[in-house]
Amino acid sequence: MSDAKKKPAGWSREIPHDAIKALIEMGEGHSLLRPAALVEAGFPADIIASFTGTHLPDYFPDGTKGKEVRAVYDLHLLCALADDLGVEYFHADGRGRRFRQASAALTEYLDAESAG
Repeated sequence: MSDAKKKPAGWSREIPHDAIKALIEMGEGHSLLRPAALVEAGFPADIIASFTGTHLPDYFPDGTKGKEVRAVYDLHLLCALADDLGVEYFHADGRGRRFRQASAALTEYLDAESAG
């Protein structure tokens, strides 16, 4: 479990909009993302560290077994951002669908923030 739930409300406001947009582009609801890629995209390292965990992928598309990796699960980070920003989205069944719902709502929120 991530330490992100222990963060005080409003932690996501320090994250640049371009970083959130990069997360939306990188993920699809099933992805384990390299922490360094998220930091390079503009996320604060301490935020990414709190979402980084040890994961053991079952397999890869080529059929090889996965090995233990330190990564950020895209869906957890995206939904935590939306929740902390107060962005409402449909909590769909299915990880890909939930990611798309949260992504669309966050994109709308970011566009409104940029225009406002």
